[in-house]
Amino acid sequence: AWLADEDLLSTLADAPAAVLSEVSRLAPALRDWLGVPFPSPIADELGRYQFTDSLAAALLYGPAPKLLVIDDLHWCDAPTLGLLGHLLHSRASASALIVVTLRPEELGDEHPLVRLRDGLVAEGRTIPVARVQAMHEGKRRKRAAEKNPE
Repeated sequence: AWLADEDLLSTLADAPAAVLSEVSRLAPALRDWLGVPFPSPIADELGRYQFTDSLAAALLYGPAPKLLVIDDLHWCDAPTLGLLGHLLHSRASASALIVVTLRPEELGDEHPLVRLRDGLVAEGRTIPVARVQAMHEGKRRKRAAEKNPE
């Protein structure tokens, strides 16, 4: 949905043509709206890298700082996590704060997020936060009633 946002499209209007061409794979309207050429087919690892790099550049393009929030990261597939990893390792991400939420109990040992998370922790690129515990519905109602007595 972020690629359909008019403010974002306006921000991307002066992005490099190569970036826009790659991003137009996901937002074909860019080709008509900005006269972006149709991208070449992705035929090899270099093509996949250029596509991923262009998406990362588009996410961070424009005035800094940027805030990117990803909710329920544990549901992301491997290509999305690959994009996030690429984004986190790009120089442009220095001007961005990336906040994610996830449910650790949803991660099995083989989940692709485990490798990304472990790598970021090893590099010292994460800020651990307190774990938020789910509150039972009855407890929520009791607290709400205590704060708003009628």
